[in-house]
Amino acid sequence: MLLHHIKIAVRNLLKNKLFSFINIVGMAISLASCFLIALFVWDELQFDQHHPYADRTYRVYNIAGAVNDVKGYFPIVPYPFASYMQKDFPEIETTLRLMDTYVEQLFESGEKRMLESGGIYAEPSVFDMLSIQTLSGNAREALTKPNTMALSSTLAHKYFGNKSPIGETLKVNNEVYQITAVFAVPPKHFHLRINYLLSFASTGWASRFESNWQRQQIFTYLRLKPGADAAALEAKFKPFVEKYAYPTILKEGVTYVPYLQNIRDIHLHSSNFEWDIAQHGNAQTVYVLSGTGIFILIIACLNFVNLSTARAVKRTKEVGVRKVVGARRKQLIMQFIIESFCITLAGLVLALFLAEIVLPKLNAFTEKEMALPFNDSFSAFLIVLCSLLAILAGGYPAFYLSRFRPVSALYNKESGGNGTSRFRQGLVVLQFMFSFLLITGAMIVIDQHDLLIGKDLGFNKEQLVMIPLRKAQLAS
Repeated sequence: MLLHHIKIAVRNLLKNKLFSFINIVGMAISLASCFLIALFVWDELQFDQHHPYADRTYRVYNIAGAVNDVKGYFPIVPYPFASYMQKDFPEIETTLRLMDTYVEQLFESGEKRMLESGGIYAEPSVFDMLSIQTLSGNAREALTKPNTMALSSTLAHKYFGNKSPIGETLKVNNEVYQITAVFAVPPKHFHLRINYLLSFASTGWASRFESNWQRQQIFTYLRLKPGADAAALEAKFKPFVEKYAYPTILKEGVTYVPYLQNIRDIHLHSSNFEWDIAQHGNAQTVYVLSGTGIFILIIACLNFVNLSTARAVKRTKEVGVRKVVGARRKQLIMQFIIESFCITLAGLVLALFLAEIVLPKLNAFTEKEMALPFNDSFSAFLIVLCSLLAILAGGYPAFYLSRFRPVSALYNKESGGNGTSRFRQGLVVLQFMFSFLLITGAMIVIDQHDLLIGKDLGFNKEQLVMIPLRKAQLAS
């Protein structure tokens, strides 16, 4: 019986080529758009999900204010924060201080002289706190001494080939550093891009800024003990800074209040932060794109329903003949659902083909490395999606067509009635409303993009050169 339904469905699709073409192409474009949107959203949601203690790992940020009540959001705090927090708050298990190198550093090894980016000054706890896997060297001791460093496996191979770099030296901005560890390249869904780590002890900040509550330049992370309440700890931060920092900073008319940000929230919820070194996404973009994908699917389903019900008049005699020869209503419903499934399946296959074509351009635009995951889980998802869409899109036409009475259907007396007509009109209005919203939103985004690209900056960009200055991060 199933093969019979499929055979009849294919025949009907081939017989009504224009109807089939519009439905299949419309479904394909909608699904391809949704696949690409879903890939981007999924990729954004994967950041920092790999940390084993992510639920109790946080970054400290502060909201700073001035006398004119201008607020700024900064992911940096003064150097004493980490040590004083561990002293005053027993619920903190461990802390970590990081400081960016800000610009590319000059690496020298033998005849090789190259600028390298992705450098960070870090305390020894960086490997444990940020789940960075060490391939060689002792992680606990690697960054304890001044002028020591750890290289990513990529940089280690670049400068030393297959030879072990442990114990070797590199010149970084004319200062000699001993290599004490090699670590695996962090996952791409990590909010920091790290190529090498320099020991924080190399900065000399411990002796110069241990009591300085004004200078904010340190990225500070903490991990809570199991069972500790992050909200309760955050509530203690304002009295904490009022006790230690305010006696100094209030004289300059500046205030700040620290807060906690879970490590999994850094990528998507830091777009308004200044002086940040994290890879930024935007939670609002994820929400808007998710809504857009849902709207596109709704429009595709509404389009299918409208076309199917509009074509119902031409199928009344078919329904009448089938009922006269003994077809039951549930058999007719199954027939129309299978037709819907065939259209959806054809659209799905075409959508995957279109998505594969467009995906390289999307990767180039977003600077990502996304790919459709052709595995068992994805295949099962596609089958479920295809079935759901077939039921959602073809359900109403199936029930609508199968209810025709044989005699009325054969004599073309089935007009659908005012109720059905109003329902179809409502679907058309809804479809045009969603389409209007999407088209308007797309036009606004395009105009904003064109403004950013083509806006007159007030100066001639030709023949202008930017010269980065190194070692600025160690200025006192």
